[in-house]
Amino acid sequence: MKKIVDDARLIYKCCYLYYVDGMGQREICDAVGISRATVSRLLRAGKETGVVKIELENPDSVLYGELERKVEQLLGLKEVLIVDELELESKADHLQHVYEEALMYLSRIINKGDTIGVSMGKKMRWTVPLSRLLEESVPLIR
Repeated sequence: MKKIVDDARLIYKCCYLYYVDGMGQREICDAVGISRATVSRLLRAGKETGVVKIELENPDSVLYGELERKVEQLLGLKEVLIVDELELESKADHLQHVYEEALMYLSRIINKGDTIGVSMGKKMRWTVPLSRLLEESVPLIR
């Protein structure tokens, strides 16, 4: 007797209901009359057999998305940001772009009550826009 998870028709049906119709696994259980664990196995089988092929379209504004993910995995980092400099004319333009990206990143991850420490260096001037951007909600130690 053929196992239920080897049924190509059922694999396709569950994958269609899940990925195209947007049904949840519990809804598929009720509609098809199988357990949630079986639905999960059928969805996994759909990926493994090529019934389901997931493709991501990277927007033009994210030139380095795949490279960022690879660096994160390689170095065990939570997040990597690669700043594009293809259309920048000078080093000053590049540094300004880096500062802007850093400020956007920090404004996203910093919460009220966090404290930021900044060490000495040539590029201390970007801490002034940082404190303005964060609207004094986060103490900045220089």
